[in-house]
Amino acid sequence: MLGRMKSPPQTLAQLFQQTIAHDKPDQLLVESAGAWQPVSSEEFHRRVARAHLGLRKLGLAKGDRCALLAENRWEWAVADFAMMTAGIVSVPLYPTLTGEQIHYMLENSGSRAVYVSTTAQRDKVLGIRHRLPALEHVICFDTDPWIAAEPLHAAEHEAFEAAADAVEPEDLASIIYTSGTTGTPKGVMLTHRNIASNAVDSGIDLGTDDVAVSFLPLCHIYERTADYVCYLHGATVAHVGAMEQVVAALQQIRPTMVAAVPRFFEKMYARLMDTIRQAPALRRKIFFWAIVAGYQSTPYRLRGTPMPLALRMKFALADRLAFSKVRARLGGRLQRFISGSAPLKRELAEFFYAVGVPVLEGYGLTETSPVVSANRLESLRFGTVGRPIRNVEVRIAEDGEILVRGPNVMRGYYHMERET
Repeated sequence: MLGRMKSPPQTLAQLFQQTIAHDKPDQLLVESAGAWQPVSSEEFHRRVARAHLGLRKLGLAKGDRCALLAENRWEWAVADFAMMTAGIVSVPLYPTLTGEQIHYMLENSGSRAVYVSTTAQRDKVLGIRHRLPALEHVICFDTDPWIAAEPLHAAEHEAFEAAADAVEPEDLASIIYTSGTTGTPKGVMLTHRNIASNAVDSGIDLGTDDVAVSFLPLCHIYERTADYVCYLHGATVAHVGAMEQVVAALQQIRPTMVAAVPRFFEKMYARLMDTIRQAPALRRKIFFWAIVAGYQSTPYRLRGTPMPLALRMKFALADRLAFSKVRARLGGRLQRFISGSAPLKRELAEFFYAVGVPVLEGYGLTETSPVVSANRLESLRFGTVGRPIRNVEVRIAEDGEILVRGPNVMRGYYHMERET
């Protein structure tokens, strides 16, 4: 399959193979001892294939369920693609769940295996394992030799390729459990077509020179699909384990794209304002003068029309004296933020646009893989979630409910026909 993809991928197995075909020296960036080390497409492929073959050696077959209980880290992506290329159904679990919450999801999904990140996560599972007769294997990232990178023999390579080719668009890819805040958690069934179509049609314009910082929980479909978009277009992905590490990672990695949630922008804005308030009086005065210039220039930049000469000179000076320093705190190369999962305050979107970092807000939910609509750089409107993405139709019902139709809409809730 390598190198012969001509049409958009219809499965996540095909998406992985298209990723590897980009043949990048830095498909991933992995933090090690305070430094970020590149992982090539070739090594990524080997590790995924090895993990894939390891699952099959344990007896897992297409259609079996395998859970994934881990923080955001690069091994998550390896385990995920190992399952996606084998036709195994992934059941991602939030790493802060208690043992009892994990028990419900493992039991309900009938998971035969579970990947865990650390010994602490492993202990959670071991504490409930005696009540999970279907669970046969617990694989720990930190202690088990599951992710070896030895080259594949010809027979192993053929077996891996054959299994990836056998995955069909309508095969179930993942069961993602809702939070359960309004009742029993529901397992959202997403097919390969659901998720792959959303990655293809997302409208996010990326290339092989782009670098993304991935820090939101990968057990949620938002960051997971954002990462798939990056992989699809050959962008480099750097996984950051916690929000507290993001600011340092931005300056070290210098990304061009970051997906985040409104709370992230609120905290970043508050931190910046604290810095400005503590700055000398002249610097404060320059910054607030510059912000006015940024807001004045916004209508022209949104429309793509020339500014009056005086404003153009004013904005250029504001950018040099103030905005360039703000962008430098974000790494200096950031071209866009993506915002989702909750409404973004309009004034935050306007502020970040004024300083030269657009925030593209979108709307979606787990049941739609997740993107329904999104703003784009060429048609950004503050205070909105943009237009429906390609191949997705939206209608507002008489009672105000949002109705969505498209290839991204889930198959249903697992074992919950009535709720579906």
